Formats: sequence, structure tokens, C-alpha cells
Amino acid sequence: MQQWILSLCSCLSRPRPKGNDHNHLHRTIDIYTNLDTDPLSSRLATLSLNADSDLNLISKKLVNEVLSIETRPHDKGVVSVDGQQVRLQGYVDIRWSINSAPRKIYSTRFYVPEIDDPSFDVRLAKQTIQEYGLLKSKSTRYW
Repeated sequence: MQQWILSLCSCLSRPRPKGNDHNHLHRTIDIYTNLDTDPLSSRLATLSLNADSDLNLISKKLVNEVLSIETRPHDKGVVSVDGQQVRLQGYVDIRWSINSAPRKIYSTRFYVPEIDDPSFDVRLAKQTIQEYGLLKSKSTRYW
């Protein structure tokens, strides 16, 4: 239990992007780890929105140490993460919700980059942001 708390704290203590970087918005989300329980079992993570990205990404540390879910193989190749070109380890399909709107549960495929400590926990790509309507006007925004 203590190891899980340390891993979670490590994942949630990521540095925020510079103040002038408007491509990133951060919210705390619940990632559901067991859909058969009532209430649903979940873990916390920080969500970033990146309109410049083509792939949804999730940190390897979050997948392996906090969520303890298996990464599935894929054929996507490499991706730019924090200014570096890195190989992708695989992907995971997860269900999650935004803490401030827990009734809406999303199901998303996330790719896991081979980098030990990226600047994010979970990062949504442009297409997913548009599909889920997460960047709406202030009066209708989910955040």
C-alpha cells in the first residue's frame, strides 16, 4: 500500500508547463481499474490536453506501478515526448472520468511511450479532445 501511495504521489507531482503554454490544461481524473465493483474502483491521475498531439499518451510509470495493467503490443513506432523522439512500448484501453464531472465515463486507447519520467500522467490528443468536446466555450466547458 505504501509503495502504491509513493508511486501515485510521484505521478501526480509532475511539473506544470510554463504559464504561457496554452495547449495544456490540467484536471484530475479517475482511471477505473475494476468495473465490477460498486462503487467503481479507481486511481487518480493528472490529465493534460494537447491539441498538437496525434496520439493519446499515458506514462509508463502510471500504467506499470499505479494501475498495474498490462501493455498490449502495437505498430505505431515512435512519438515526440518532451522534445525527444521515443519508441512506444504499446497501448492500454482504459475507462476514466473527470473528477468534476464523474457521471460521464470515457473509454480511450492510450499509447505508452518508452520514457521513464515524462512531464505528464495522461495526455489527450487533438482528435480525442474534439470528439469528447473538452475545449468548449467557458459557459459549456466540462472543466
